[in-house]
This record gives sequence, structure tokens and C-alpha cells, in this order.
Amino acid sequence: ATAQAPSAAVARDAARAVVLPQQPRASFAAAAAEATTIQVPPMGDSITEGEIGAWNVNVGDAVATDDVVCEVETDKVTVEIRAPTSGTIVEKFAEEGDTVLVGANLYKLQPGDAPAAAAP
Repeated sequence: ATAQAPSAAVARDAARAVVLPQQPRASFAAAAAEATTIQVPPMGDSITEGEIGAWNVNVGDAVATDDVVCEVETDKVTVEIRAPTSGTIVEKFAEEGDTVLVGANLYKLQPGDAPAAAAP
């Protein structure tokens, strides 16, 4: 009978272990949803990489939806990478002159309202 008691305790602990990790995952998922990582988009069938030609913003800058954040250049095309939503640039994964592959992380955007433009 004493050999079964520890097994019951282990079973209870194991059941708790399955439940407890779900709460941190949900919290982590909510926190991760706050910032969005923008990737280098497809630029054509045969194009697999490009070079960062120019960054139009810096880390900490606010952007509005459809603002041009940077330009990726290839020998065939220059692609303007736009902000999918308004927010703040919180991280850049490449610098001007760096070669980036299609699908690679380009920058991270913290969604939020962009500041209103100053009145003239």
C-alpha cells in the first residue's frame, strides 16, 4: 500500500505540471503578439536575395500604416518595404548594404498609434 501512495502523489504532480505550463504559454503568446516581425517579401520568381539600399527610419521611430520603412534592391528591382500598420520600430535585423534573403527577418514593429502630424 505504501508503494502506491507515492505513485498517486506523482500522478497528481504530473497532472498539475500539464496545467501550469499552459498559463505561461498563454501569457507569452499575448506578449509576443504585441510586436510583429516583418520579413523580406518575395520579389519575383528567380530573386532570392536583395541588398538593403536605405533605411528611412531608425529604431524608436514611429511609423504610420503604409510608410516606407526601407528599400531592398536587387539587380532587377527595388522594393519599398512598407509598414503593415502604425507603430514604433523596435528592432532592425540588417543594416544598409547588408544582403538579405527572401523570408529573412527585416525589422520588428510594436503596433500602436503613430503620433499625429504637426499642424502647419
